[in-house]
Amino acid sequence: MKGFDQDEIRFIKEHGIFLGLRDTGGGKPSPDLAGYDRLYGIIGLDRRNASRAAALAGTALKNGYTRLRFELCGKGRWTVKELDGLRSGLAGLGQLLLKSVIAKKPFILLNLEDLLDPEEGCRIFSDMLMADAKGNYVLVPPQWRYDGRGVKVGHADTGISRYQGCVHDAGSARCVECEKKNFALLARIYDGNATEGFRAGMAKVFESVRYLAGAKPAFKAYLAALREDRDLESGLFINEAGKKAEKTKKAKTAAKAKTR
Repeated sequence: MKGFDQDEIRFIKEHGIFLGLRDTGGGKPSPDLAGYDRLYGIIGLDRRNASRAAALAGTALKNGYTRLRFELCGKGRWTVKELDGLRSGLAGLGQLLLKSVIAKKPFILLNLEDLLDPEEGCRIFSDMLMADAKGNYVLVPPQWRYDGRGVKVGHADTGISRYQGCVHDAGSARCVECEKKNFALLARIYDGNATEGFRAGMAKVFESVRYLAGAKPAFKAYLAALREDRDLESGLFINEAGKKAEKTKKAKTAAKAKTR
């Protein structure tokens, strides 16, 4: 498989690591990963394709993926029309999921796992802290984890110095100011309207599933499957785009060295 050697694949399988593959609409998983049950497809929604979320999911399912995660990606501010497309696309995705559960051929929509329990603790670090390929700690909204950008707050070798000893105290002046500062930094990188539209769209899908679970066993079982699947996942997400950028940088440095 491109990007992984056999030792890495063996390690991934043996340790039950969640492995996400981008661009799942483009083809089937590598034969090297046959039988690997911790595999999921990552589908990026941008300003051009967001309205086709259900179709993208359908293609990924046909290609053999049974676990899907949707993410926002791409730079620039979304127009009103593009935001409408995002909302309609997620609504269509929700209908596809409901139909799949009714047909007893459900797929796991990993985004819903984030909504199983009410959020507690610090909003910044409870679900936004991520490690990239360079060892940096960056803040990334849950909807943009694989976009390749983030607000750097520290490094694996030095930690996050400015927050050492920090204790969350909801509503305190310190925490309010911290949230305000960090959300302002995030707003410079990501489109907040797209983030909110994505969050609201997924919340509607989740509420539909939870409502139906109150009366239909198939949906109750689906919620249980989401919870079981979520409990198997742990650790920080790896920023694959950052990994690619680092490889490109090293290649350019090596090329310059050869010309000297």
